[in-house]
Amino acid sequence: MSELIDVYEWKGEALVHTGVMDKLEAEHKGVWHKVARFQLIKKIEDEYYIILQRRGRHKKLGALKFSVAVSEHIMAGESDLDACIRGIKEELGTNVGKSELKEAYNIKFQFDRGSIKERTYCKTYILEYANEIENFILQKEEVEGIYTIKINNIMEMFEEKVDKIEAIGIRLSEDETGYIDDVAIIDKDSFTDYDFYKEDFLKIKEYIDCNLTKLY
Repeated sequence: MSELIDVYEWKGEALVHTGVMDKLEAEHKGVWHKVARFQLIKKIEDEYYIILQRRGRHKKLGALKFSVAVSEHIMAGESDLDACIRGIKEELGTNVGKSELKEAYNIKFQFDRGSIKERTYCKTYILEYANEIENFILQKEEVEGIYTIKINNIMEMFEEKVDKIEAIGIRLSEDETGYIDDVAIIDKDSFTDYDFYKEDFLKIKEYIDCNLTKLY
């Protein structure tokens, strides 16, 4: 099924809309487009955690890799905020109001992998989540699991102070009938793109430090 997205090109520092294109065509031609991303954070005993998704085992790209809680291509004519809310509902089974989402930062993501030339400009929103991750109704085709990780720990790993860290959450059972408790030991290779996520997590930490509470 064809999915049409708005496409762009850079003119200096400005990202300028140039038209509409099929999503797969844009990804194969390396045409810039926008993605809406949703970062979930959670405060537990005065320490902040990030809630990450583990991508579904049947995904064509990045299967079983850890990534942002929700990432959605923005469809043609769709706002970034509406795309974010749509993705949260589809993948996590949760309704979120526009007023609950805080625009945090923007980040570029680009890579060449096989025939794919990904060029995305990511609008990132953050929500401080008060409930338990078991409350999510996960989309089995898309989401292998959902995990909480201490922000401090993930920063230490990407700063190469530690090799591995612990992620606590739930994962899809082997027979894919439901989700079960899980503890995963992860490293930098558990993520789809090391350099991108190093910058990404730094921006999350900076947002928390500036807008919520000091981590140190």
